[in-house]
Amino acid sequence: MGTFTWYDLTDGDPNNSYPTNACSVSVSSHANDVSIQVLTTDGEVYETVCSVNNSTDTLTCDEVWTLLASPAPGDLKQLKQKDASPRVPAELKNR
Repeated sequence: MGTFTWYDLTDGDPNNSYPTNACSVSVSSHANDVSIQVLTTDGEVYETVCSVNNSTDTLTCDEVWTLLASPAPGDLKQLKQKDASPRVPAELKNR
């Protein structure tokens, strides 16, 4: 098993907007960015993005945490079109 490095994801946030009641975390990477999404005990989802420095294998996490629009129970049923394919809301298409 490899070694792990702990990064304080609240440290560089200029607005102190990080969620304090996280109960679940999702991490994904694309190119030189790492997206971290946090589900809170209140059912809200927050996201921040860290930059990856590949030459030193380190992260820079100095972005604000953004509250995302989260679906509510039943939203997917309401988004279905007549042909049964899901309709994507405009705010999600432009992400």
